[in-house]
Amino acid sequence: KLLAQIKGENLFWSETLRKGMVRTLIMKGFYRKTEDCQPAMDSVVSKILDFIDTEKQWSYISDFWTDLCEISPKAILTRLRKEFVEPTGLMNLFRNQSSDFLFGRNAYINILWGIERLLVQKEFVWDALRWLLELDSRNYEYKSNAPKEIFAKVFCVWYNFSAIRTPEEKITAAKLAIKLSRNSWTYLYEAIPHHGGSMVGELSVPKYRDYTVKEAVTVGDMQTVSSGYIKILLDNMDFSVERWNEMLKATDAFQPELKQNVFDRLLYEVTQMDDYEIVDIKNNIIDMIYRHRFFASSSWSMPEKQLQEYEHLLDEIHTSQIEYEYGYLFSGNTEYPLLHPVPYETEGEKKSNSRATEKLIQEKLIELQSKGYRLEILAELCGKEQYNFLGRYLAKYWKEGKWDFETFEILLKAQPSSNMAIDYMSSVVGEEVSLYPGIISKIKQLGYSDEIIAGIYRSEAFSTKNIPLISGAPDRIKVLFWELPVSCKEVNARWIVNES
Repeated sequence: KLLAQIKGENLFWSETLRKGMVRTLIMKGFYRKTEDCQPAMDSVVSKILDFIDTEKQWSYISDFWTDLCEISPKAILTRLRKEFVEPTGLMNLFRNQSSDFLFGRNAYINILWGIERLLVQKEFVWDALRWLLELDSRNYEYKSNAPKEIFAKVFCVWYNFSAIRTPEEKITAAKLAIKLSRNSWTYLYEAIPHHGGSMVGELSVPKYRDYTVKEAVTVGDMQTVSSGYIKILLDNMDFSVERWNEMLKATDAFQPELKQNVFDRLLYEVTQMDDYEIVDIKNNIIDMIYRHRFFASSSWSMPEKQLQEYEHLLDEIHTSQIEYEYGYLFSGNTEYPLLHPVPYETEGEKKSNSRATEKLIQEKLIELQSKGYRLEILAELCGKEQYNFLGRYLAKYWKEGKWDFETFEILLKAQPSSNMAIDYMSSVVGEEVSLYPGIISKIKQLGYSDEIIAGIYRSEAFSTKNIPLISGAPDRIKVLFWELPVSCKEVNARWIVNES
C-alpha cells in the first residue's frame, strides 16, 4: 500500500491503517526472528525506497521513516548513501525548510530522528555517523532540529548517549568528524568541559530493536576523551583567528603541560599570519587578562600566576608593523586597555582606571611620536573599526593637542566613514569655530566627498553659537547634512526647527 501511494495510485485505507501495517511487519520480524525474516524485510524496504524519485515522495515517506528504520536499518543506510551519488530529492527536504512553526511542516526532521535511532545501535552507528557528517558538510540552514544537536550528544564527554562508548571510540569518531565536516571543529570544541553549555533531551531510540542505553562516564574517561578532543582541535587550527580566540578562552582550565602545548602551537601559527590576524589574537589576550584581573574576586577568575603566563605569551607575539602594537589602546570594543586594572569592587575604581588609561595613552602617543613611528599606519589599522578612540586622543596628546590639518587628512584617508577624522576635528577645535571656514574651504579644494563636507558642517553646527555655516551651503550638501541627527547649542534650537 505504501508503494501504491508513492506511485500516485488512489488508496481507500487511512494513514493510521497504513502505519499499522508497517508496525505489524516490524513485530512480525522481531517476534518470529527466523533466519530468512530480516532478509525478507530488507528486501521489502529496499523495494519501497527504490520507487522514490521526487521530493514529494520523500516528504510522504518521511511519515513512515522511523518505522522503516526499525524494519531495515541496512536498507535505509544503503538508500541514504546512494542519495549522495544519485540524488532524487531527499536533499531538497533539508534545502527547502519552512520557518512557519505553527503551520509549516519540515519532513527532514523525521529523517534525522531515524538517524538518531541508528546511532544507538552498535551494528549501524558508524555508517549512520558517516552519513550524518556528510549531510552536515553541506551546510544547510536549519529552522528547527539540526545535526548540530545530534553531534552534541554523540561527542558528549560526560555522558554516553550513542553506541559510541569508549574513549577510544569517541576519539576515533572525532577524527572521522574532522575529516568529513569542517563544522566538526566547533562541535568538538563545544564538547570539552570548559564550555559550560547545557544539553536538552537525548537521542531518539528504537521501540522494538535492541539499543545501547545512555550512561554516565567515569571522571577518568571524561578526562581522556577531553584531552583527545583538544589534541585533535590543535591539529586542526588551520591558522584560524576565530579558532584561536575560542581555544584561548578554554585554556584557563587546562593542565599546565596541555596549556603549554597550546601556547607553543599558537606561537608557531602566528608566524604564518598577517598583522591584522595577529592584532586580533593579541587584543583577545589583552581583554582576557583585563577581565580576570578586573573581576579578581569572581569564582571564575584565574589566579595571578596563570595571568602572568598569558602576559609572557603576549610579550612573545609581535606584528611586523610596529605601529600596530599600539592599536589596542584605541579600540572601541575595550572598556579599558589595561593589563593591571583596579578591581571592580575597589572604591573609586572607575576614576582610577580612567586616570590610568589616560596616562597610558598619553605616554604611548608621545612614544609613538618621539620614535618616529608613522601615524598613517596606526590610523589605517584603527580605521578598520567603525568607532574607535584614536581621533579624540590625538586631539588631546598629539602635537601638544593643537589643530593640525595634516593629522586630520591622515585620518580622513585612513577611514572612508571619516568618523576618526571628525572626532579629532571636533575635539581639538572645540569652540574655536573660526577655524571651520578655512577647514571647509581646504577640504573642498582637495576634492573630498560631499559626505565628508557635510560631516564637517555638522561638527561646526554642534559647537557654534552663531547661525551654522550649513545655511550658506549648496542644497546637495544640506540634504546630506540633514540625513543624520543634528545637535546644536540651545541658542540655535529655533534655527533647527525652522530648517528641518
